Amino acid sequence: MLSVTNISHSYKQGDRTLQILNGCNLKVAPGEITALVGNSGSGKTTLLQLIGLLERPQSGDVAIQNLSTCNLNESERTNLRRHTYGFVYQFHHLLAEFSAIENTFLSQLIAGSNIQIAKEKAKKLLCALGLEHRLEHRPKQLSGGEQQRVAIARALVNNPKILLADEPTGNLDPRTSAEVFKLLVDQVKSQGIAAIVATHNHDLARSMDRCIELKDGQLWE
Repeated sequence: MLSVTNISHSYKQGDRTLQILNGCNLKVAPGEITALVGNSGSGKTTLLQLIGLLERPQSGDVAIQNLSTCNLNESERTNLRRHTYGFVYQFHHLLAEFSAIENTFLSQLIAGSNIQIAKEKAKKLLCALGLEHRLEHRPKQLSGGEQQRVAIARALVNNPKILLADEPTGNLDPRTSAEVFKLLVDQVKSQGIAAIVATHNHDLARSMDRCIELKDGQLWE
C-alpha cells in the first residue's frame, strides 16, 4: 500500500544544516499497523509529514500502490491526500462550535458527499467507537478520551487507505489510552488500512504488528 524509498530531508538553522532524515526506507501493507518510535527530536513528525504529502522530501520518493508522488504537482498531491490519507494528532483539533457528529462528517461534505449519507456514515462510525450517546455533544462536553475518539472517527470517515497517527493517545491516562488505542486498531484491521503510529509508549508499540525505530536519520526494525 505504501512504499517509502530513500527519503532524506534536512533543515537550515542559521548557518548550520540539520540532517533529519538520511535514506529512510519503509513499506507498509494493507491492514498492517506499524509503530514508529524514537527519541524526541529524532524526526518522527517530519517523516510523517513527508509520508502524508504535507511536505516534499529533498530526495527519495513516497509511492502509494506503486504510484510515485515525487513528480505530482500540488493540486494532484492535495487530491491524493484528501482521498487516500487519514490523520490523527496528539491534540484532537476538534471545532468547538460543532457537535461530535458534525466534526466527523464535515470532511465528507468537503469531499462532495451528500449530507444525509455523510451523517449516517459518521453516526455508524461514532457508534462503533462507543459514542452512540454523545453524538450531539460539543467537544467541551466530552472527556479527553471521547474527544480523541471523535478525532479518530473524523480521520477514518472518508475510508482512507493510509492512516498516519502522531502520538494519538499522548494526552490520555494509561487506561483511557489503552481503550482508545484498541478501538483504533480494530478499525484499522476491519477496514484494511495501512497505518503508522508514532508513539513514546513502548507498551503500545509492542502491541502493534511491527515496530521501527528512527535513529540517526534512519529506520531500523
